[in-house]
Amino acid sequence: MNYKQVLRYQPELRFINTNNLSNRMLKLTRGDLFVAYNVIKAAYEVHSVENFKINCMSYNVSLEKEMLNGFLYNDYKANNLRMFVKEVEDRRAKTNYRLEQAEENRLNENSSLKIIERTLGTKVWNLELYMKELLKQQDSIL
Repeated sequence: MNYKQVLRYQPELRFINTNNLSNRMLKLTRGDLFVAYNVIKAAYEVHSVENFKINCMSYNVSLEKEMLNGFLYNDYKANNLRMFVKEVEDRRAKTNYRLEQAEENRLNENSSLKIIERTLGTKVWNLELYMKELLKQQDSIL
């Protein structure tokens, strides 16, 4: 699906390419965002092809006529990059947190024993404590 099909399903929209803005937005967003004029609302709007695929409405935001310039393109480009970088950083932080938690759980001997005990359903003796007890018993015997 492309922007032409979206315009066909929404006859109140007119494709606007002032300052080559729609073509640049379509190229930047790989055919997703474009600018259109809504005849019913008498307003310029940004529309999305992906949004139309999801809920059959392509409307994103209304724009003032003064906003139909290269600043919209540059602002979207900068904010999109910031959102992408922030999303990657958040994902990396979550992954690092999960890895740290897994490492702590792996190193925590008591929690490992509890998991094994829960799985087996019986009490598992700590080998180290068992050896200490045996040594104490041997010392007391001698």
